[in-house]
Amino acid sequence: MVTCGELSGCVVSFRDITDLRKKEQELNAQSTVIREIHHRVKNNLQNVAALLRLQMRRSDLEAVKAEFMASINRIISIAMVHDVFTYQTRDSIDLRELSQRILNGLIDSSVLPEHSIETRVEGQHLLLPSLQAVPLALVINELLTNSFKHGIQFLENGLITIEILEAKGQIQLSVSDNGLEPLAPFDTEQQRRLGLQIVDSLVGEQLGGKFRMERIEGMTCVTVCFPKHNLEEQV
Repeated sequence: MVTCGELSGCVVSFRDITDLRKKEQELNAQSTVIREIHHRVKNNLQNVAALLRLQMRRSDLEAVKAEFMASINRIISIAMVHDVFTYQTRDSIDLRELSQRILNGLIDSSVLPEHSIETRVEGQHLLLPSLQAVPLALVINELLTNSFKHGIQFLENGLITIEILEAKGQIQLSVSDNGLEPLAPFDTEQQRRLGLQIVDSLVGEQLGGKFRMERIEGMTCVTVCFPKHNLEEQV
């Protein structure tokens, strides 16, 4: 305070932030525990995948090996989600980044050296809550596996694209390939494949959405559409 041009006093304000500091420490501790849980789940899934690989090598039948590899890729796709959450504090994941990770992993395990595969991941960077991340990782894995096995398998120069869009609270993810047109209609033989049955179940029951297959300008396209959950709605 100033009186007649001279300092005659002052006002000192104190604020007790002990509770705020305590809550901050509790949140940091909780975040550390959650990341550690994700890390352990990822390691356990990788161990399961490693055991399946050992079992796969004991078989001489290519059909048996293919089924083992399909199961291994499904497990690894889930492990990738937990791996992302291990190194971040937010409980959400970038859908485009996740798609690229799964695509890269499948290329390493599925593409033959003599094949030339062009891949594109396009669209928006959308954050999804962990509640949607795991089922969607499995869906992406199945759609890409379907493209590798039944689309571009016999092509020397294959093309696979992933496109991600959001509009009016709906997320649309499309996986397309330039493989040969399926001999059977999409609603018969295609639907009986285990991979697409898994997609149908996950999209309908866990994501609350729908998917469709169609042939567009020489490309076989599978589109998944589902409502986006707000991050604050996740418990």
